[in-house]
Amino acid sequence: MQIPPLPPDAASSAQAARAALEEKCLYLQQAFEWLFAYGEKGDPRDIVRFRDYATERISGELEARHRYARDVLKVDVAAFDREFEALNGAILQSYRDHLAKISGIKWMDWTKYQGQLYLDWIEVAGPFAPPGRQPRSSRNLNLKSFARDAWRGQFTEADLTRYEAAGSLPAILASPRFVFRDNSDPSVRVSFFLTGGPPDPETLGTDWSQPGSSLPTIRRLLGSEEFVGSLDSFVGQWLGTASLGSTVMPDEYRFPAYKRHVAQAARQEPVEFLSRLVKERRPLLELLASEWTMADETMAQFYGLPESKQPGWQPVALPDRRRGGLLGMSAILASTSSPIRTTPVARGKWVWETLLGRPPGTPLPDAGVLPATAGEAGLTLRQELEAHRSDARCTRCHEKLDPIGFSLENFDATGAWRDLVNGTAIDASGTFYHGEPFVGPEGLRRELLLRKSEFLDELVRKLLAFAHGRPCDDEIDWIREIANRVQAENWDTATLWEQVALNLAQHGPDAEPSPAETPRRSPP
Repeated sequence: MQIPPLPPDAASSAQAARAALEEKCLYLQQAFEWLFAYGEKGDPRDIVRFRDYATERISGELEARHRYARDVLKVDVAAFDREFEALNGAILQSYRDHLAKISGIKWMDWTKYQGQLYLDWIEVAGPFAPPGRQPRSSRNLNLKSFARDAWRGQFTEADLTRYEAAGSLPAILASPRFVFRDNSDPSVRVSFFLTGGPPDPETLGTDWSQPGSSLPTIRRLLGSEEFVGSLDSFVGQWLGTASLGSTVMPDEYRFPAYKRHVAQAARQEPVEFLSRLVKERRPLLELLASEWTMADETMAQFYGLPESKQPGWQPVALPDRRRGGLLGMSAILASTSSPIRTTPVARGKWVWETLLGRPPGTPLPDAGVLPATAGEAGLTLRQELEAHRSDARCTRCHEKLDPIGFSLENFDATGAWRDLVNGTAIDASGTFYHGEPFVGPEGLRRELLLRKSEFLDELVRKLLAFAHGRPCDDEIDWIREIANRVQAENWDTATLWEQVALNLAQHGPDAEPSPAETPRRSPP
């Protein structure tokens, strides 16, 4: 966009103010370039994200423009707006027209997009040849070893003779034994669950018919380095944090300290935390409330914690109870916020669904949507949401979600702690639906501990689904048996993974679902 020039002898402060206005115009253009690229039929998540950016940056550009007119040019603001419109009217009108076209698009239109997959990128991670050397040709590979890994099982001498004649590697990779995983083999099922990869010879030799003889193999796999990689996949799916640092990021202009490397470290924190619970056989309830967390140098700096003298991820004692457990972790708090502000509704929904397994219900199609800048001028975000849910169309969801979300409002959209918003003290009081009132994250943790059995049931259900590769909502007998064993072992986290692995070894892909003695919990 064009900005009227300053006289050549203008003061440096005036030149800086004009440069600041140019920057605001550039930020505004960037947001709309993305919106134009997505069009009207792109992924609603991306459209809404950049629509929020655009709405915020329209305000930023207008504020900078008026400040420039008033404080630098010393002219009437309305007159300068007319001059600015004369220079940039076509651009500004195209912005307004496009916002009007996409105004009705919501964060996620489940009726059109549920179940569809989108390819964001392909990342090639190797293998790479050492410097100065060329990759080995297929003739120099150990064909037997390669095929054993590719087929996740034994490769006989007869196979070797046949596949050498058939062209070796292409034929092995075209074989159904590579393309399709043989889930009828318990060794394959358990290995992919606990390590994310094919079984090694020791795992292949396990007698899975007897839990006592197979438990040492399971514990060996739980102690392997590969277990953390498998855990990373589960945690990303379970907590909804897998996209943080890639397609999900707080706005870089609103939160300049939250760089991509901070987001990636934050995503790793719950993985390292849960890994320690498993490997040290600590209680599962520390996921809800703990006096420590796992931190590397990046997360220690972000949280303001003492940095360990040892490199890498280390357990760190927390100075207070603000951050104990999952509810205080940046990955969860950032993933349940919009890029520019907190979203109490999303945080409340996450607690109901992820921790307690209770879907809060589906919003009505004509339910309203708060603007991206809600809570920034005049009313607080709490007051705007209270006015929003006074509409009968919105009450059915918000009366369950908002009070829980507001108890976490001291955490901003990156998970950093704050006491004020726009100079106003945060009201972090909340209540469970038809429950008792509480205040802040510590009060919410106490309420969740009262519902620890529901939390355990849901975690067992999610881990069973991850292990079996299918929903396990109807396997009530499996869920109860595993939950009872975990509670009998003082909520030992490793017991949960061991029991799910034993269940997976016992019940193959053709296992009939157990009869549901009680239905899936209905929405609260």
